[in-house]
Amino acid sequence: ILIAINLSLLQVRVDFVKVSENILRVTVTDNGCGMVCLQNCVEAFRSSKRKLSNKSKSNQEGFDDKTAGRYGIGLTLCLLHAQRLVPNSTASITSATAESPFFQRADYVVDTAGDRVKCIHEEKIPKNEKSESGTSVSVLVPVSIELREYLMNFF
Repeated sequence: ILIAINLSLLQVRVDFVKVSENILRVTVTDNGCGMVCLQNCVEAFRSSKRKLSNKSKSNQEGFDDKTAGRYGIGLTLCLLHAQRLVPNSTASITSATAESPFFQRADYVVDTAGDRVKCIHEEKIPKNEKSESGTSVSVLVPVSIELREYLMNFF
């Protein structure tokens, strides 16, 4: 199952792949600006947003102080919730900025003892096109009657 949204130049794609009878892998992919550091996006209250202009005051990591800390919980909560639904599953994040020669890919699990999201695998994948950018997040979710009914609205 594929849902695609094309908003001008920004494209968002959602793929659903059946992993088993009761589990789907949901992958959301966009062609946005990408992330410089994947670890920042899985640390609560930490932002992966880059500064948008030279006028804004930024910290030494190049992040806009106006967004840092304000948007740093969404992806972390998504990963925590997905792993609560499918215990011991991994989540994958792949991202690249236009300036980077490669995509960064990392797999994460929830470390319940340490109360954090932990990286268990990292790799760099060469880009097909130099200017390619974007992010992809993939998690496992259980198939429920409600989810089946919701997805049927699109087909």
